[in-house]
Amino acid sequence: KDNVANAMTVLVGLSYGVLEKPGFDPNRADDLIPVVNDALAASPQFKSLGAADRQNMYDSMLLSAAVIAMVHQSGDKVASKTIAKQTLQQLGFPSE
Repeated sequence: KDNVANAMTVLVGLSYGVLEKPGFDPNRADDLIPVVNDALAASPQFKSLGAADRQNMYDSMLLSAAVIAMVHQSGDKVASKTIAKQTLQQLGFPSE
């Protein structure tokens, strides 16, 4: 249930954590799941996606989160912040 919302929350939460977003509390990231789920449910574009497309979206978000985490863990903070910022912008979340 809510797989895409969970994956998006992981991706957004990790991105905000990497960017050290002021006011973002990583301990409250789970609070985003119902908000993201409601936004997806209200989206005509998301509603029109089939199961395979939703699975691809889920997989892509988790892969993106893994890439950001690996780059960040490697010590390349500039690159991980750049990727996190671009990811948030593509998803329509504020990155500043």
